[in-house]
Order: sequence, then C-alpha cells, then structure tokens
Amino acid sequence: MQNRIAAIILNYNNYADTCKCVDNILDKCDVEIVIVDNASTNDSYRILNEKYGHIINCHVLASEKNRGYSAGNNIGMKYLKENIPNIEYYTIMNPDTLFEDSNVLKILADNLDENKQIAVIAPVMWMHGENCLEQSTWSIPTTFDYLRRQFIRYNAKKRKKIVLDDNNCRLYYTEVIHGSFYMIRADVIEQIGYLDENLFMYGEENLLAIKIKELGYVEAIALDVRYEHNHLQSKDRKTFKQDVQSLYRGGAHSRRYIWKQYYPQFMLPLVDLIFAINVVTYLLIHIKRFLKKMI
Repeated sequence: MQNRIAAIILNYNNYADTCKCVDNILDKCDVEIVIVDNASTNDSYRILNEKYGHIINCHVLASEKNRGYSAGNNIGMKYLKENIPNIEYYTIMNPDTLFEDSNVLKILADNLDENKQIAVIAPVMWMHGENCLEQSTWSIPTTFDYLRRQFIRYNAKKRKKIVLDDNNCRLYYTEVIHGSFYMIRADVIEQIGYLDENLFMYGEENLLAIKIKELGYVEAIALDVRYEHNHLQSKDRKTFKQDVQSLYRGGAHSRRYIWKQYYPQFMLPLVDLIFAINVVTYLLIHIKRFLKKMI
C-alpha cells in the first residue's frame, strides 16, 4: 500500500458518482480512501457505508451538518491526522473525477518528494474528452481582476491559452489550481489551519493559494498525467429567485469574504454594487424570457 497517500472524496446526495470515483481508485492503486458524506438528504451514507465500510483501506464518515466544501474535506483530513498520522499527502477529489493511469497519485507524490517548494500539485484537467489546461489553473486575482470576476458574464469569456516554454517540461508552475482534484502536503495544510470553513462553496482555491504563497510555497500542474472531470451543468432553467440564491451561495458570499481579508477595504462597496448589478442582469434576462413566451 502507498501508505503515505490518501484520497478524500466528499459526497452530497451523489453516491452514484462517488461509487464510480472510489471504485476507480480501488481498481487503480492501493491508498487510503476517506469518504465523507456531507449530511446528504438521501440514502448516500447508508449505501456508501454498506459498500465500502468493510474494506480495510476505506473509511466512511458522516458529517452531522452540511457546512460546505471546505468543512467537509477538513473532516476527512483531520480524521487522517488523528487516525493515520503517517499520511504525508492528502488528495482532494470531487466525486465526478476519474483517472486512467494507475500511477497518477504516485507521480504526483514523487514530484512533491523531489521539489519541497511545491505544496499543491494536480494532473491536467480534461473535460468531456478535451484538454482543459487553461481551466486547470490561473493566477491569484489582482484587485482589478477580482472586481471583474464578480460579474456573472465574466465566466463566459474564453480563457487565454497557456503556451508552454518547453514541450518536454514535466511541470507547469502556477499560483492557483482547480479544486476538483489536487494533492497537498499534510504538514502544509496543517500549518495554514486547514481549509477556511467560512467559505461554503467556491473561492476555496484562491484563498488556499494566497495562504500557500504567504508561506513561500508554489503550486504546480504535472503535465504528464491527467484526470477526467465529468462536471455536468443542469440545463433546467431556474426561476429568478433561484438564480439570485445561486448567485449569493455560489460565489458572491465567498468572494466578499475573501475581499474583506485580502483586498482594499475602501473598495468593498463596489463588490456589493456589482452584486446588485448582477441581480438586475438576472431580472432583465427573466423579463426577456417572459416577453418571448408572450409573443
């Protein structure tokens, strides 16, 4: 067993994908696996516990309350720290991630062994059969860039293509790595006090990257390994109320929290103004849809 590596999978009402993810790990490599059910409202915990609870290197945990991505993954990491303290590297994996190469986790760990300056490393993200290196990583946002990212239309913009200096290079050094799949040093995550539980969802990567940089570490993408992120967005149209709720819970609250910690305080009213602009934008979108139906 590669007993210095552990994989943590956070489940919420999605036991089907979680089972695929865990089965994939069990089939490909021999590492400790921690499954955290984040207070699912369906039978997820029972199903996952019945399927994996008897497997020696699988640990199925249940959170009493869904407090989000950071808190859920912290449960897994703190469990490992207390019960299997020899684990050196924690691998955070979303349930909708898979990998084909059985050496992926070993390669990531070997890179961390070789370069002590790297605190976080990940494979290249692929989505639906396409290389998504540009979506795998980005820079810590500047003040101006972070303001632009507040707008709901920002995500529709195509990201600038990453040009590698050397086609034979194995690592791409960066500041922020996508949160769906990454490996982090156990001692580093302990130094920063684990993931910040003030964030429910979204923004965790930026906040982690800021803290990693403050400690003098870097993040990197291992270019010779990949994972598939089978992220599917619902095509169902939301109501105006649902859109506003999603806007707040799905990023606005997190970005405002990060802004208060690390960006100019005098500009905070601009963040609130942009949130109001986004609400109006959604309102206009729904009015337009309504008028189309009426015609």
